[in-house]
Amino acid sequence: MYTNDQMQIRSGLVNYIGALMQSSVDDAPTSKQQVISILIEEAIKLSQDEDSLCDMHAIKPILRSVTFIFEQRKKALSELPQDKFILDTLERYDNIIRDLNVVLSVI
Repeated sequence: MYTNDQMQIRSGLVNYIGALMQSSVDDAPTSKQQVISILIEEAIKLSQDEDSLCDMHAIKPILRSVTFIFEQRKKALSELPQDKFILDTLERYDNIIRDLNVVLSVI
């Protein structure tokens, strides 16, 4: 799927990410958020056309990642005692996941 050149460049990107993490003066959760923010902002810029609109096909991996994150969160919430708040939240996650999957299926 990936070429050797891409794998070597990816390795360099991993080193870059590590350098970003080490350069942060904030605590670990905040520095992780800052690094992820930088990466996502650059990915969004890369996906935009000359009118600043995102190419939906280009951002498909981001949408898949969001679906994955929400599925993980839903699983974690489903292991908690099932009060009304948790059940309502699980339903919201179900709706978001379903809607994202519909969007992904038409891209």
